[in-house]
Amino acid sequence: MKWSFTMMLDPALYDKYDAAESRLVQQLRFRSGAIGVIADVKQAFLQIRLRTEDRDVLRFLWWENTGCSEIRIYRHCRVVFGVSSSPLLLNATISYHLEREKFQTESLRKTIGHLKEGFYVDNLVTSVDATELEQLKSQFIEIMKEGSFELRCWASNDSKEDQDKQMVLGLSWDVVRDELSCKLPANTDCTQEKPVTKRVLLTVINSVYDPIGFTAPALLLRKLLMQEAWRGKIGWDEVLPVELEHKYRLWEKTMHFMSKCSISRRLFAENNDDFTFHIFTDASAYAYATCAFLRCEFKGQVTVKLIAAKARLAPMKKSTIPRLELLGAALGARLAETVDSILRTASKTYFWCDSMVVLSWIKKKEPWNTFVGNRVKEIRDLTDIDDWRHVPGEVNPATLI
Repeated sequence: MKWSFTMMLDPALYDKYDAAESRLVQQLRFRSGAIGVIADVKQAFLQIRLRTEDRDVLRFLWWENTGCSEIRIYRHCRVVFGVSSSPLLLNATISYHLEREKFQTESLRKTIGHLKEGFYVDNLVTSVDATELEQLKSQFIEIMKEGSFELRCWASNDSKEDQDKQMVLGLSWDVVRDELSCKLPANTDCTQEKPVTKRVLLTVINSVYDPIGFTAPALLLRKLLMQEAWRGKIGWDEVLPVELEHKYRLWEKTMHFMSKCSISRRLFAENNDDFTFHIFTDASAYAYATCAFLRCEFKGQVTVKLIAAKARLAPMKKSTIPRLELLGAALGARLAETVDSILRTASKTYFWCDSMVVLSWIKKKEPWNTFVGNRVKEIRDLTDIDDWRHVPGEVNPATLI
């Protein structure tokens, strides 16, 4: 319970750590190399000492005896797990350690690069070539050890030992098959016995995490139900109308199929420098979406793999289909920028849209209205207008989202 006169610690702290975007970026790096590698830092937060003058804000009470008749006041002297600013402090400390002058040598340049880009809070998530795994792993351990950070719980798909599935930034990694899938909550069946309210619906929506977006079509259906509940001005603990509950139950019956949906962790094939990115966009009256694919060609064989996908609900305020298609195109341009900044530069990036209206907005220099003009400007800033092509709607994969 919060009292109006109580000063809370977390709201007073700076905690600008972009977790959602960081996880997608980390997953892309994790998928770019032949060998996926993960580890974590043992008691990472406890390795960082707090300034003496800051320790008083982290006081806590401790009962000295079982009868609770004597209380003592203690204070933390190390960074506390659970405080909103702690991930930011850990990230800054590790970055400071890796910037030390002794590590800025040509022989350690690649190793330091992997460490700088590979940490998400206390998790190291990266990928390397098979020939460099052992050397880099040894260097990772030694460099982090000098900062009193002990790397442990190593796992990789190159290991000769039998390994269980590993959790990697919210996704389940089958190390043997080298595939990623969503992990569903253990109590999925419990909701079938509860009356379906807006609160229950939100809990279910937040129970599945997929930063890559390969389950976006299924997840979008749940968000559409939530939007319908908002439109109906239904309270948090009101039972959903029969029609909405029926839609939810139909979706719930198919939820277990999501755990069977998996994608290959590894994006690039060996000795493959001939590849292109293909970004598809689409929209309907209910949502707009984009998906990015990697197309590789080697010795006459072509492979296509999903890089990432994003889907957004259409705004509550009704909009035209061409405007929603334009929002999808802008979303695709942003996704392409993220992909291109993390993965190796492709020989070419193609953008595919099935709306001729949107393509004309992007390619023609006209004084469009404010809404169209702002999105077109963003798309032109992020992409080359000559890379935008038309794709028939029936073969547009973004339509499935």
